[in-house]
Amino acid sequence: MKLTHKLCGAALLAAVGIAVAVPNSVKAAPGAAPSAGMDIQFTANTGDGTTNTLTSGDGSGEGTITSGLVTTDAGTFGVRAITPLNFGSDNSAASGTGRHFFAKNFVANGQEGSTDKMISPNYVEFVDDRTELEHKYEITAQITSELKTTVGASNTEKKLDGATLQFLNGRVKSETDPTNTLTPTEAVATTAVEFGQPTQILGHEDATKGRGKFKMLFGTYAAGDATDSEKSVKLNIKDETELFIDNGYHGEITWSMNVLP
Repeated sequence: MKLTHKLCGAALLAAVGIAVAVPNSVKAAPGAAPSAGMDIQFTANTGDGTTNTLTSGDGSGEGTITSGLVTTDAGTFGVRAITPLNFGSDNSAASGTGRHFFAKNFVANGQEGSTDKMISPNYVEFVDDRTELEHKYEITAQITSELKTTVGASNTEKKLDGATLQFLNGRVKSETDPTNTLTPTEAVATTAVEFGQPTQILGHEDATKGRGKFKMLFGTYAAGDATDSEKSVKLNIKDETELFIDNGYHGEITWSMNVLP
């Protein structure tokens, strides 16, 4: 599974101090001295590298992720981390209408013998910490490699042509602001994601919000109803598609973050 993001150069915000001579004749308010100047300069943000934590309230526990997550250094703008999608091996290959399958929860640190395993909804983590006046952007997803397997002694490739993904029960949560006042409030789209076609999942158009680090989570851990995180990432397969049992299928989905005008 690949992860991409478009980077924007960090701006340098500077307030240049100019020394101004205040003549003795300037009168202050009664009991107050004349106003004095003050100077401050901000350096360009550089980001803090890749993410590696799960926080409380969104899974079975909290702590440091040492394995399982796909991460990249997005700097001050871009997708920082995604959970790989695992649909498991217990899916029925029977034909019929309405063929769909749900992704399992994300398992961090799940290697054999692990004592710090954590389970959470699948999510996408992103950041916009540019020193800009406006913070409008979109996050898109597309299937960049269709699910496929090889069959027979000749290793013939077979694809799940036309399969689509839907991300349900989406919500955005701030990783930096406990009050969520800067969190994007736009709806997380459930539009089907297809092969080779970027689909907007989040379109953030409020220029005054959206700065910081955020997680876009799909579903609620252990909800036990239609909003459950194990009912929130849906793979739809055409009724006429032939499925091969005991064969593992592998594909890729790519997430991108782009500035909106």
